[in-house]
Amino acid sequence: MDHTRRTGLLPSLLDVDAGTAASNEPGFVPADGRRCFVGRVIGERHPVLEGRVLVQYEREGGAVDAWLPVLYGASVRTSDTVLLSDPCNWCEPIVIGVISGFATRPTPIRRTAYDVELREGEIVEVRDSWGRPLLHIQEGDAGPILRLARADVDLEIAGRLRIRADSLELAALRGAICIDATDDVIVRGEIIHLN
Repeated sequence: MDHTRRTGLLPSLLDVDAGTAASNEPGFVPADGRRCFVGRVIGERHPVLEGRVLVQYEREGGAVDAWLPVLYGASVRTSDTVLLSDPCNWCEPIVIGVISGFATRPTPIRRTAYDVELREGEIVEVRDSWGRPLLHIQEGDAGPILRLARADVDLEIAGRLRIRADSLELAALRGAICIDATDDVIVRGEIIHLN
């Protein structure tokens, strides 16, 4: 039965004749000039431009190292094996995805992205798009102070919130403390003082 006529889909790979089998060979270029090939990321931070990674790949003339643009939303790291697309109406290949299953990613090295030094009397202030202060960070006598600049603040977490410290104090300076729960409220301690 004619598979194409039966399903109305494009012919499957089994229906392709032997004359087009060369399309699977390395270096094959379709008539429209487009093709996909594989490369390896050897650098992930361009010294000037954002959204580009240094990729090593094979072309007809040999190995090529080039800073190539990355498809929006793709997370690419050094040593990743990536799929490259060479569009016929574009001037360079584009990294369109990461091919998994070849090697595990190395553990990323934690590094400081931005460093701010506060001198005595200085604060770090975060403002909104209207210039209104949102957050202040400053050095206090007993350690850093994080101050939210608005009168009413909502802290919303999708999952569970955990606060851990050697000692924990909650103080309401001008009002009550309300605890509202949809399940049991459990208080544990060696001695619990009420009033």
